[in-house]
Amino acid sequence: MKTDKVVFDNNYYIHLIINNKVEELVYFYIDYDIQIYTCKRQIVEIKDVLSRKKLSKYIYSSQKYLDFIQKITIETEIDERFDRSPDIKDNYLFDLCYAVKSYFLVTGDKPLLNMKSVNKIKILSVTAYKKILK
Repeated sequence: MKTDKVVFDNNYYIHLIINNKVEELVYFYIDYDIQIYTCKRQIVEIKDVLSRKKLSKYIYSSQKYLDFIQKITIETEIDERFDRSPDIKDNYLFDLCYAVKSYFLVTGDKPLLNMKSVNKIKILSVTAYKKILK
């Protein structure tokens, strides 16, 4: 199965930043030739999360991380229509998958993972996604 397009949930980006492992995005991008997609709404949400005081002890330059994410991802316009996510704030992630024709939404969010799939979009953990790539 061709796995050249992916949408990562914000929790994965935040996990990488907090654990100082953002280079993992480079592996997807270079080693597997994966196109990573984002949208303005996701960038705004990541920026909001990174600006939270409780994360300040883990993050020394939120703008640096945000700039990196924007450089390694492809920002796309979305048409917000999806309305079946367990958390309405995550609906746009499915809109993003539809906009770029990605068959993979990678997340650590249990309610999303419990959905397993929506039409042709498979909802996977990072571990499950890595197994597909190997």
